Amino acid sequence: MISKPAQPSTQKVAFALVAIWLFLTLALASWWMIHGLRQVGMLSALEPALANQFRAQHRMLFSEGLAFIALLLLGGASLLILLFREIRRAEEMKRFFATFTHELKTPLASLRLQAEVLQEDLEPSANPLVGRLLEDASRLELQLDNALFLATANGADQIHLESISIQVLVERVRSNFPGLSVLLDGEAFVLADRRAFESILKNLIQNARVHGDATEVSLSIRRENRMIWISFRDNGIGFQGDLAAVGRLFHRHTTRSGSGIGLHLSNFLLVRMGGELKLAGEGKGFPLDLSLPEVGTS
Repeated sequence: MISKPAQPSTQKVAFALVAIWLFLTLALASWWMIHGLRQVGMLSALEPALANQFRAQHRMLFSEGLAFIALLLLGGASLLILLFREIRRAEEMKRFFATFTHELKTPLASLRLQAEVLQEDLEPSANPLVGRLLEDASRLELQLDNALFLATANGADQIHLESISIQVLVERVRSNFPGLSVLLDGEAFVLADRRAFESILKNLIQNARVHGDATEVSLSIRRENRMIWISFRDNGIGFQGDLAAVGRLFHRHTTRSGSGIGLHLSNFLLVRMGGELKLAGEGKGFPLDLSLPEVGTS
């Protein structure tokens, strides 16, 4: 089973933890200094003959305590400032990736549309080259979507649930893989984010096509406990690597395997939408089962 993605401890959480640590440490250091000064004062009252020595101890404890508190305050404040700058830099990077991918998707979509027109107008003998151009354009679009999802993985407005027909969505995704047979058995309506669900299907089909050399992908639908389960099967060469590391981000199992972004994002997005992604055991190709809530059961 693919492990559910752990919610990353964000930099804002780290900022709050550092602030709490700094407050508690300063409070403890202040209590230690005040308690020590009181103890020296009590000893000085009990032994008047040693009053001069206790006054020296009092001054030393006071000066060292202030220096200790000042160092803690300086170090904690510096750490908070650095974390604040890192949070701001991360937000700027997210905005950059969002703008960058958005700006690239428009000309890429235009290129793909022109390639589709060429495929319809050219002779059949030239179609394979245009088909490869269409596949490359679709692959670039998928990589841009993955980069955007990865950059905004913690965005609160990323998921918009709506009723989606699996059949309609599969038909839409099928056009991105002209050299691959994509079969669907059954129909259902699920509660999901259209863009996220489409990205999940594209990633799974892309993995089967590129890394498994599959020529056919089949999807079958079943209902179980108010959830829609989609069985994803392909006729590829299967998975070669560590099953325990499946879905781990940027983990390469072999020299021809991908970076793990597709499965990682698919798992992450399904969990965000109330679903699940799991391995369906060993066998031909790379069998997967994914689930989403059925419309009207939330």
